[in-house]
Amino acid sequence: MSHTSDEQQIASIELTLVDEVISSMEKSIIDSQTRERQIREKIELLQNDLKQCKDDQKLEQVLSLINEFDEKAKAINDVSDFGVVHELFEQLKQKLLLENKKIELWHIAVDMLSNHVKEYLKLKWNINNDDDYDIIHMFLNWKTILNDDENILSPNYEISSNEKMNSYCQFVWNCWMPLVQDFIFKWNPSQSIDLIDLISRWKLCLPQQIFEHIRDEFIVQKSKLEISSFDPVLSAISIKELLNPWEELFGNHIKELYQLTEPKST
Repeated sequence: MSHTSDEQQIASIELTLVDEVISSMEKSIIDSQTRERQIREKIELLQNDLKQCKDDQKLEQVLSLINEFDEKAKAINDVSDFGVVHELFEQLKQKLLLENKKIELWHIAVDMLSNHVKEYLKLKWNINNDDDYDIIHMFLNWKTILNDDENILSPNYEISSNEKMNSYCQFVWNCWMPLVQDFIFKWNPSQSIDLIDLISRWKLCLPQQIFEHIRDEFIVQKSKLEISSFDPVLSAISIKELLNPWEELFGNHIKELYQLTEPKST
């Protein structure tokens, strides 16, 4: 009787974990789609607002820069082409943040940039290919321009209720994270080498907020699910072999999962 009760309890825990993981990932996908729609709407509003303010010379200059940036970004075929766009974006930052203090317009410009980079990644980036250091270098270049003012926080983007994003975090969240979420969604925790390699390569590019989000909401949650349904008879590897590769990246956050293995060894 007790044995049946234990099995029912384990089954209940497994179902709860499955629901949590699926809910978290579905929310991320929905959030990504919502962000894309919001970006398009903001860009349209920006264009309309600036067209109505053509008597303002500074805003005319901003509109001209944005149009030039948009056209050059659309023509990008290689990662090296981002150099010209980078220079234009530095000018935009000068106009919007240092001269006009148009912080909201700056965030919209960052959204536009994110859209273009995301489309480039969709076409050119093979997430399974470790020969992507040119793209990583490109992100580090954007980090220098977007990450230099921690006080410029986006009111429209947040990972948690008490953590607003700065410009670089907003950029990575919009253009890189949607592609990686899809990759993690398909990830099998018993085959982690490719995902570990991906996160290790990109770690320098990842804002701490996003790194922790990947760890807590995806890696840890899916690992819990794998442990809850683990069958030592059928599995080709042990739970420790499943978790050990993550320790270097996530330390104690992974070590805590070993506590979940104790019922499996009895």
